[in-house]
Amino acid sequence: MQPAHPSHGLGLGLDGPATSAELPLLVLTDAPLFPCALRPVDLTQPESQAALAACAGTPEQDRLLIAVLAQPAWVDGVLGGGAVHRIGCLAKVLSSGPWLEGELGAVLCGVRRVRLREVGWGDGMWRGTGEPADELLPPGGAARAERLRQRLLALVAELPRCLLRHQRLLEALRRLDAPLGATADLIADSLRLPAAIKQSLLAELCPLRRAQLLLERLRDELLVVRGALGRSAMPRLSAN
Repeated sequence: MQPAHPSHGLGLGLDGPATSAELPLLVLTDAPLFPCALRPVDLTQPESQAALAACAGTPEQDRLLIAVLAQPAWVDGVLGGGAVHRIGCLAKVLSSGPWLEGELGAVLCGVRRVRLREVGWGDGMWRGTGEPADELLPPGGAARAERLRQRLLALVAELPRCLLRHQRLLEALRRLDAPLGATADLIADSLRLPAAIKQSLLAELCPLRRAQLLLERLRDELLVVRGALGRSAMPRLSAN
């Protein structure tokens, strides 16, 4: 399958290198960044601040870096690039500066998945070389994609809002009318899930398989909630 740009059709005005390029590497330790999602990040480590400084020295439209989730073996950057996941996200730095607490932070917007090929150290920061990794729908997959998208929206409507970081996620998804891949990514970003599960969703490059995995996760979350409330479990969803 060919790489796809997940922000197409969303009016986000995002762009990024179409081919491999070396960019500053930002290592996240709490959760991965998803395409199309907005994410505030604290930049407390010197190498993270150096990565931001490198972005600040480029034109506004080119303030890009690669955001990757740390593996469990990562300890304050000591183990380097070998301790990060290889599927990350090309990110645009929308804004940066000190938070109210005085610590440096930035707001990132995910652009597209990237497969990390090489990692190196220089100028006080990690740098990575990546290439686009998102896949297009397979031929004839549009109808199934729309069915999966509608099921995702229906399950999000049933979720208690405490399980979502964005309280008005459903309304936003309906306004965006985003394609399946972007819809799944925005839901995965908002769900309060362990970092390892989120990374597994980020690492699934096929939008159909990713949506099915997310459907199963949403179903599991609803079963837990309904079990706690003493309700009957919902029926198992079909893969079609």
